[in-house]
Amino acid sequence: MVAPPKLVRLSSDLWLASASMRILDGECSSSALSYQLGWSAPPGGSVIAAQLLELGKNNEIVSDTLLWKELTLAMPRLYSILMGFLGSDEMDIVKAILEGCRWIWVGDGFATSDEVVLNGPLHLAPYIRVIPVDLVVFSDLFLVLGIREYLRHTDYANILHRMATNKGTVPLDTQEFRAVIMIAQHLAGAHFYETQINIYLPDVSGRLYNATELVYNDAPWLLDSEESDSLFGNANISLSAKQAVHKFVHGDISNDVAEKLGVRSFRRILLAESADSMNLSLSGAAEAFGQHESLTTRLRHILEMYADGPGVLFELVQNAEDAGASNVIFLLDKTHYGTSSLLSPEMADWQGPALYCYNDSIFSPQDLYAISRIGQESKLEKPLAIGRFGLGFNCVYHFTDIPTFVSGENIVMFDPHACNLPGISPSHPGLRIKYVGKNVLEQFPDQFSPFLHFGCDLQRPFTGTLFRFALRSASVASRSQIKKEAYAPSDVLSLFSSFSEVVCETLLFLRNVKKISIFVKEGPNSEMQLLHSVRKNCVSEPEADNNPFHHIFSYMYGNQQDKMGKDQFLNKLSKSIDNDVPWRSQKILMSEQNPLAVDHVCG
Repeated sequence: MVAPPKLVRLSSDLWLASASMRILDGECSSSALSYQLGWSAPPGGSVIAAQLLELGKNNEIVSDTLLWKELTLAMPRLYSILMGFLGSDEMDIVKAILEGCRWIWVGDGFATSDEVVLNGPLHLAPYIRVIPVDLVVFSDLFLVLGIREYLRHTDYANILHRMATNKGTVPLDTQEFRAVIMIAQHLAGAHFYETQINIYLPDVSGRLYNATELVYNDAPWLLDSEESDSLFGNANISLSAKQAVHKFVHGDISNDVAEKLGVRSFRRILLAESADSMNLSLSGAAEAFGQHESLTTRLRHILEMYADGPGVLFELVQNAEDAGASNVIFLLDKTHYGTSSLLSPEMADWQGPALYCYNDSIFSPQDLYAISRIGQESKLEKPLAIGRFGLGFNCVYHFTDIPTFVSGENIVMFDPHACNLPGISPSHPGLRIKYVGKNVLEQFPDQFSPFLHFGCDLQRPFTGTLFRFALRSASVASRSQIKKEAYAPSDVLSLFSSFSEVVCETLLFLRNVKKISIFVKEGPNSEMQLLHSVRKNCVSEPEADNNPFHHIFSYMYGNQQDKMGKDQFLNKLSKSIDNDVPWRSQKILMSEQNPLAVDHVCG
């Protein structure tokens, strides 16, 4: 067979041009003749590109030892020739020929530019290959021809996607599993999470699923130990016949990594399910609930204006009075409750001694709203609410950063720092959970056991209101942006002592509250011990008028359609003569019980 010289190359160029040119059958001993026929110059860029194309098409994986040796020697020659075309128009032709094809030698076969990176982990094959060390000298060529210098975060995510597509429902092998763990840790460390890009992670059986379909186990106390101990155990872990089945992420993916990559928290799912299937933004039946203006700096300023002391307890009594309560109880519970089954690990700081305030009224939606406001007075809108103290619920931050309470079917928790409770934000720094029939005590026993006082069982609606103010410990105080001072149980006892000195006078001027008691509980196995109790009884004859205070309140607040403010009332009072001011007298019997002193009538 004969061919024109321009389509022929010497036998020494067999590995460089055989795909598109003829190879001379014999030798050409004359260098002058070789030069004249164009055989001394290297093949053109399009010839080299065609050769790479053919080699890659037939040798994706090279298993033959002799062929591997030949290719190992030939590939540097091919790439070296292409390096000579850098910056020329010929390189554009080469790039067009090679685009999307297998032409890159990776040590044991050929790959496309999408499958190769200049620098990267060596154990991601076959999904990503790294240029062999002996070919790194051609980095400039590879970069021009579209090979990436480093893997981007999206590249790692795409590797996981390709693995998931290739594996289907087949579990990962050991090498693949290690690669996935490495990629997951890398993406989490880079804080990479794009909602538009699917990230695939292994479940407990080693199968890859979209991260959004998985749940990380941050509530281990609810799972069967035999199911959580297996390396590749059952992919679906069922808690009980009443609870939904969830697909858990593999245990080698830490909770921190899982959350950063979009895996859902098991605790938050339980919290959502316990609140009428709310979404994870906590809207609807369980909602972000709280003080929209509750910046910690605003609270700090409020506390600077109003000193700690009996006035804080006065305010709690007044809130109970406004809600129509007849019985108020204060309790210092020195118990340290469990810290495992909590809404979040951060809540462990608030499982120690606490001050409780119970009253026998249920907060209305309006009361819930009012108690959540910062620095805003709303009691003038409610004619029967005296609002005498006016310090507001926020004064309780003198001794806690996390005020909580149960009332009716609601558990309400405030977190002004927005760093302790799940699913909240600085604009809505609190949580309201409708707990009736939702098994919150079963799901989070340590978190909600502290509320099991005064007949509250967290199963049925609570016919009262129970505040819990976990005391700020020294370690928490150092981090608090509200108040840097700790509040110890001894401080609460001092507060009780100061309050006891004036509790009779406090009770005397209240319409609804008839009894105030103070207790202490030394520990989990101790009973509540009475420190002080005061009861009020009206002993005067009942009046015919069903509402004997009607004229007084009408005078104070005026027309309901045109409510009177404080300044207007004071102006009206200054212009009134004594006979025009309504009044009423009443005889009240005050009885006091104090185990440390003799019981007596105090007024």
